[in-house]
Amino acid sequence: ADIEVIRGEVSAHLLALRGAADGKDVWIVGGGDLAGQFLDAGALDRISLTMAPVLLTGGAPLLPRRLESARLRLLSSTQAGPFARLVDEVEADRA
Repeated sequence: ADIEVIRGEVSAHLLALRGAADGKDVWIVGGGDLAGQFLDAGALDRISLTMAPVLLTGGAPLLPRRLESARLRLLSSTQAGPFARLVDEVEADRA
């Protein structure tokens, strides 16, 4: 695979990322902070989340941004063994 590491503000790289994708989806892997940066830039339109059945006594938030449920629309929920996979569409911020 042709992989390129980029640094800096997400908004500074959006045009290049979209151009490299040539009309296809851009899949971001890197955790909640990176996803949050795309959310801040208005460039996060879908969240795919796989949940494992475990209860923790503490930890970091999934997405270190406030994302109201009114902006999320569940597209699918599937079971994969003991895991649940949720796919939500993220509506544009109207603020």
